[in-house]
Amino acid sequence: MQKVGSDLYVFSGNLITIATNVVDFIKGLESYQTLQVGDLTPAQIDQMPPVALMDQDSKKIPGLLALVDDLKVYIKDHSASTTRTRVGVTDFKRCLKDEIAPGVALKIRLARSGNAGDEIARLTADVDQLNNRINQKLAEYEEYSEYKWIGFWWGVIGGVVSYSIYGPKATAALSEKDHLIKEKRQVELTLKKQNRLLGDLLAFETSLQDLKTRIDGAASGVSNIESLWVLLEELVESSHDRIKNTNNALYLVSFVSRFQTLLVNWKEIQIHSFDLLTAFNNALEESAV
Repeated sequence: MQKVGSDLYVFSGNLITIATNVVDFIKGLESYQTLQVGDLTPAQIDQMPPVALMDQDSKKIPGLLALVDDLKVYIKDHSASTTRTRVGVTDFKRCLKDEIAPGVALKIRLARSGNAGDEIARLTADVDQLNNRINQKLAEYEEYSEYKWIGFWWGVIGGVVSYSIYGPKATAALSEKDHLIKEKRQVELTLKKQNRLLGDLLAFETSLQDLKTRIDGAASGVSNIESLWVLLEELVESSHDRIKNTNNALYLVSFVSRFQTLLVNWKEIQIHSFDLLTAFNNALEESAV
């Protein structure tokens, strides 16, 4: 799992760096800087009359093609790892749900059965209520995380629409879950003074809940990486040929707009990968206590 998360984080980081260099190169062209397209979509920009590249910018096209070539090579070298990454995250998510979490829950029930004190009963009841609310937010987050990517099956524009609708909902559910986790941590600390074993087990359970959130986020991203990857490959491949043969500055503006939309989503995947690694390491530390 750590290898999967690390591979995904490194790839997305390098991809973002190379792609940002391409975008910055285009934005540095005088032809780009003189064009004012406002909030027009790439499709609308494509319908506008061609605008010739300035002479000094035409001479820089070979440099731009070299950057796009670097991107093509990098994507090709790493495309084979997509399926491995998706399968790895999906398998671990299933293992967490079907094996690890139930095992921890059983140990918690056994630890609670030997403690009938009023204070422990009250604290564990508080934990139960918080767990119900946390699980509700986990379910909401998983649902919204999946929906926010679905539009990319219909291209960049469809992805923008679904992401704008469900992205904020997923973020809100995650924020509420984090608040509930903090509340539960406080109860755990109090409970630990009464029963160290039970407190430690509940702390580990909370780490697994946090880990599940990160895995849901990563899984929603990597399960849709293949559609994002196809869009990325098609955009880079077709753009290389168009850039090589075009003298239309507006095409470069349209390219940057499309490319930046994809970059936003790869940055999201990079964040999920880092969160996944962090949560996984935290869970391992808790289990060692």
